[in-house]
Amino acid sequence: MRVTENSNYDLVRESIRRSKEKMEGLQLQSSTLKRLNQPSDDPVGAAKILEMRSQKLKNDQFQMNAKFAEFFLKHSEEALAELSEVVGRARELALSYASAIGGGKS
Repeated sequence: MRVTENSNYDLVRESIRRSKEKMEGLQLQSSTLKRLNQPSDDPVGAAKILEMRSQKLKNDQFQMNAKFAEFFLKHSEEALAELSEVVGRARELALSYASAIGGGKS
């Protein structure tokens, strides 16, 4: 099989094209400081990144829910403490009033 000048030229040109594409990809990575700029760069890596982002959003939502629950419980506890004081005071007044009325009848 005879190798012609055109086939050599095509091989060299294709090699230069691949090298240029690789260099452009590396330059893009260095300028963005990201290894993955498109999902096609590494499909498995892109899937892992998407899963991590999803987990982070779930964790952030969980933390917000926990803070809200803590806030709600704190204020509920304060309200119950105030209600307990009011009921205790009402009981004291009722007992005092009952003993005053009961004491007057005896």
